[in-house]
Amino acid sequence: MSLPKSIGIKLYDGSFVPVLTEEEVKCKKLLLTTVKDNQKKAVIELYEGTSDECINNEYLGKLVIAIDRHTVKGDPGIEVNLRLNDEGMLYAKAWDIDSGAEAEIKIEHSHSERIFKDELSRDEIETISRTSQTKNIESLTEDELLDDYQKQDTEEIQTEVTNKKDFLPLLKSILIILIVAVIVVLLGFGIFFVGKKVSEYINYQNNLKIEEMKKIEKENQEKQAKKDKQNLEDEKIRLEQEKLEKERLEKEKLEKQKLEQLKREKEEAELKIKEQEKLDKLKKDEEKVVKKDKKDEIKGVRDLKGKKHFIRKGQNLWNICKKYYSDPWYYPDLAKVNGIKNPRKIYAGTYMIIPPKSSLKRWDFKK
Repeated sequence: MSLPKSIGIKLYDGSFVPVLTEEEVKCKKLLLTTVKDNQKKAVIELYEGTSDECINNEYLGKLVIAIDRHTVKGDPGIEVNLRLNDEGMLYAKAWDIDSGAEAEIKIEHSHSERIFKDELSRDEIETISRTSQTKNIESLTEDELLDDYQKQDTEEIQTEVTNKKDFLPLLKSILIILIVAVIVVLLGFGIFFVGKKVSEYINYQNNLKIEEMKKIEKENQEKQAKKDKQNLEDEKIRLEQEKLEKERLEKEKLEKQKLEQLKREKEEAELKIKEQEKLDKLKKDEEKVVKKDKKDEIKGVRDLKGKKHFIRKGQNLWNICKKYYSDPWYYPDLAKVNGIKNPRKIYAGTYMIIPPKSSLKRWDFKK
């Protein structure tokens, strides 16, 4: 079976690229590329005809796919599948390979009768053409596409297919490639010889630079060695000076501590001597008082005779009675005869009379 016309798609420049050719009815896939960077959607228009320009062919319908990703001009990412069955039904489907977004349409091919006929009359061709245009418009309305297919968005995706039957551009391309290859070979030989000379000159200059750098590096190493040696000697001298200074400070500190120790010992000795002298003086004074008390008897209150007692710090009537009378319970009467109002409170540094035991009354617990 043969198709009277080819079914294909529209390129960016408006030219027609056949996909299902006139030779036979079949199914075919195409891989399309983007026409600019960051393209937001792809529009694939389907035409039927034999002209190289889509404007002279019959419009069948179109597929619209949203591209929700970053794209670069020329990226292959849209796949299109066209299939025409024996009943004349055209199935077209396109999808974005990366995101999975897809669109598809089904067109009842108006020329399906021609698939089984070798020739058609002029009236049949006009009738089929009018029917095809009517059905194509209905298909566009059902799929909610644009009413006017000529008002295209500039963000279209087109194909770089190589199945055009145009051999002249192919021959021109081959000839250009051969000419370019010859030029490239000649340039390659020229660049090779020039590069060889340039390489030799560069190597010579590099060797000179390397020798110069080695010489400079050697001088720098010698300078650095001298500098390191001088720094080492300076560091040694500095450490020696620090050691001597540390020893001097420690020696001064020890001498100062010794002087302070001697001074403290001297002060402590002087203080001990003074305290001893004071104690000796107090002892002598007490001895004098005791001797005088033994020699002289004095009259106290109520003309009582007794000994004169010097009250020292920390003494009380209880202890005094216990000392002289061997019985502390004479202390109330002893306070009374000495005129002491509070027996529990006596003053150090004063004197009191110690009368004979027979002249005092012991505390009576019964009364």
